[in-house]
Amino acid sequence: MKRMRIDRASLEALYPPMDAAFERELRQRIAGLPAGKEKAMKKKTGFALVLAAALLLALAASALAAFAASQGFFADVARIQLEGGYYDGWTLEEKEQVVRLMKENGILTDAQAWDAALRETDAQQREAALDSLFAGRYGVNGRTDVIGVDSILIKEKGPLETWSMEDKAWYSAMLEDIGLLGSDAEVYMLPDEGAISVLEAEQIAREAVISAYGLKSDALDGCTALVDCREYIDEVGVLPPYFLVELRRGENPLYWVCVSQQGRVLSSEDGYSSVTSPAEDAAEQKRRAALEAVPQEQRLAAHTEGLAALPVQTVELSQDAWIDGMTTLLDGTLLVYGYAQSADGVLAGLEVEGKTPFALRMDEHGEVLWRTALEQQGCVTAAMELDGGDILLLIEEDTDDVEDRRYYQTRLDADGSAKETVLLPMTEEMTGIRCEYELLWASAGHGGFLLDGVAGARNIPFCVQLDEGGKPVFARTMEELGGMPVSVYAAQDGYIVAAWNRKSELPLLRWLDEQGNTVSESPADAALAGLGIVRILPCEDGSIIATASSGEAGDHRLLCIDANGGLRWQVQGRLDTGTNASRMGLVKLKRGYATLCRHDLPGDDTVMHRGLVLFGDDGHQVSELRLSPLEEDRNWRGSASLAAVGEWGLAVAVNVLEEDSADWSVSRNSCAVLIADTKRQK
Repeated sequence: MKRMRIDRASLEALYPPMDAAFERELRQRIAGLPAGKEKAMKKKTGFALVLAAALLLALAASALAAFAASQGFFADVARIQLEGGYYDGWTLEEKEQVVRLMKENGILTDAQAWDAALRETDAQQREAALDSLFAGRYGVNGRTDVIGVDSILIKEKGPLETWSMEDKAWYSAMLEDIGLLGSDAEVYMLPDEGAISVLEAEQIAREAVISAYGLKSDALDGCTALVDCREYIDEVGVLPPYFLVELRRGENPLYWVCVSQQGRVLSSEDGYSSVTSPAEDAAEQKRRAALEAVPQEQRLAAHTEGLAALPVQTVELSQDAWIDGMTTLLDGTLLVYGYAQSADGVLAGLEVEGKTPFALRMDEHGEVLWRTALEQQGCVTAAMELDGGDILLLIEEDTDDVEDRRYYQTRLDADGSAKETVLLPMTEEMTGIRCEYELLWASAGHGGFLLDGVAGARNIPFCVQLDEGGKPVFARTMEELGGMPVSVYAAQDGYIVAAWNRKSELPLLRWLDEQGNTVSESPADAALAGLGIVRILPCEDGSIIATASSGEAGDHRLLCIDANGGLRWQVQGRLDTGTNASRMGLVKLKRGYATLCRHDLPGDDTVMHRGLVLFGDDGHQVSELRLSPLEEDRNWRGSASLAAVGEWGLAVAVNVLEEDSADWSVSRNSCAVLIADTKRQK
């Protein structure tokens, strides 16, 4: 597929709720379904054929008229979804309203059961009856939390790929008009006047595939084609829409080709997101095949050649736990937190049942000073130290009910004893956004936790500052940022918001005061084009140190940006070994900075290693290091985090996710903290 993305709503519609740690690790998004194919009518002779064609046209006209008559119904359902989210977020009145709309628009041909449900005098019984009917008509395996305008449309009109171009163009326009079109959605359009035909686009795509892969001229005979005219929402008004041609054999997709409306095969050089030509795809397949032809041992040796190993001390925490993060406390010790499902290793002796949040404190030598298990079921997603030495932990409740998931704040004293736990307000209470789900991250703010994320059907960005008692100091929504997730960081005299401007392909920086009001916004620095800011480290002079990535394999940057958003300097690194690197952390050292990298073995997604990149104060790269010698290396396949410890130490928290090969749903987590002394790298 040309562009596969996974968003939360799509994942929840397809699968049961995921483990929270894995869910936070997953930041890709899934695009819409493959497109449909227009069928051309050929001239035919004979009365019978003419009559058959006339009947088909009459049926098609009737179906088109019926769909046109019901378009207002689908738009009304979309408006309800905008306010209440998916079906599980609808009120009883909204459910009753949808039934009335179904009847008025001819959606229900037999409304007897629905009428009986509406006549129930008891509200709970009436809602239960409606829930059962909606689940049977539009649900998936009895689930109603996936019911929305998309599932209703597919049920009433068929899979999206079978729709005409006109219907799909109406669908995109309707979502855009109402405000439900996602920030990275595919937008279906009609070709411009004078564009090549669908059949011409299909033929051009077939010829391009045959040429790129060196196939015989008849190799694609029998393949069908699905053709659409579309582009992604961030490209609308910037680049013209194109034909996406999907070539299939039966139900199996084989090739995707993007063709301009003028008949030119598009490639990565044309500026569209995730568009490559058949020639580029074929070259990539050859490259991967050549890599995979080399034995894994040889690839692993080449992978590690030239990377010095930094000896580490490994502190095994548990064989069935997960580290969600770490933070450095004021005295240089380390606070490690997450959840445990059994009490072994360092956690032995704690009372663990189900999914138990834990926290522990260790010094720069790996000695555990104290550890504690908490009463709530869930995981610790953030921690911070208050003035006076108390520690706050943010706990995400362990529940499959995403709509009602709650967050708690627990206060510990300096010795790890729990003092109090408070229930935090729901996002809807704090922001006023009605939502059936949310994406929420927490970090240390000014005197309490700083929350940021997106909420509601339109993925509205928000940030909330809590005080040390868990009450909101301010709550701010940022709908003007176009539904893109933002990251908010506490700075010297306020906050920094890092966002992304899709139209200009530039990062956007916004400075807030301590009441959440905008102080300034950075101008678009052309030198930052194409970069997404991953992590930020605010400095005392108002500038920031940031890690950034262009998304290209191995491309990792360290930036220094002044208080006005101007770029002071940037350092770009690319591993000589040809491995990929992704930025996963940023900390200030006694001298310079450190970032955490993940090294992936090309052609083998089962081999992943953790490494460090050290930079000087002026941004020059000092060294790139493996965390252990090759013979001691471990395949850390889970999440990782980075923190400073002591005067010269670095701590890396690593997780291992081990799945049962016979049953992928059975998994076991293990975790450890790696402590390295970096003074030799000064």
